Amino acid sequence: MSLRYRRPLILVVDEDERLASVLRGVVAHEGFGVVNVSNGKAALDRLRAMHEPPRLIILEPDIPGISGAALLEALARDTRFVGIPVVLLSREPRNLRIHSGNVVASIGKPIPVEELKSLLKKHANSSRGGIVPSATPRSGLRLP
Repeated sequence: MSLRYRRPLILVVDEDERLASVLRGVVAHEGFGVVNVSNGKAALDRLRAMHEPPRLIILEPDIPGISGAALLEALARDTRFVGIPVVLLSREPRNLRIHSGNVVASIGKPIPVEELKSLLKKHANSSRGGIVPSATPRSGLRLP
């Protein structure tokens, strides 16, 4: 019998490919796998298809299709997703004022990398499965 370990997943919902690439780098550097989608409908579809929910959702509220606020409402109505912490990420301060049971933090763009790393450690390390990322500080990550 073999034991298979996988990295716990973070779902990134943002249509900006360049930013999504930076987020993937930061999140992967902290020991998590990354699933990236560009809109709310794709996020719901992906969540419903996952065998195990992600540890955290990083959400740009101003996304096409189903808005970030509507996505948060859908998460709150579905018992499978109610406990998933959400970090809002936006250039627009008005988008960071959304209140939902799932929202644990709001951060602005450009991304404050150390704050994001701290949020990952605080909110994404749970016992939902996979391996827990190392708490060992890492350095050397350079962002564009």
